Amino acid sequence: MNRQPLPVLPPIKLAVALAKSQVKLARLCGVSPNTVANWVKTNCVSAEAAVIIEAAVGVHRSALRPDLWAPQDYPEVYQVAPLPEAEPIVSREECARVE
Repeated sequence: MNRQPLPVLPPIKLAVALAKSQVKLARLCGVSPNTVANWVKTNCVSAEAAVIIEAAVGVHRSALRPDLWAPQDYPEVYQVAPLPEAEPIVSREECARVE
């Protein structure tokens, strides 16, 4: 099976997705929707905005501004648990019959 990697969202787009929309993120952060649209367009937020976004939707400030808060200083945020072994949906024999 040829697995494609999952797309990685820029942190500000992840924040928008968690808020459900740019307008909702704007409300949560106390800024205008145009401000959020500008964050998304430029993929850049201020230090103050990074802290507010973290509080609003949980996207860590070091993801939004790694130049100010180094990700390696927050190992608890970036620690990835190993995935458990999954049972195959279709056996190899069934796949061979289809090919």
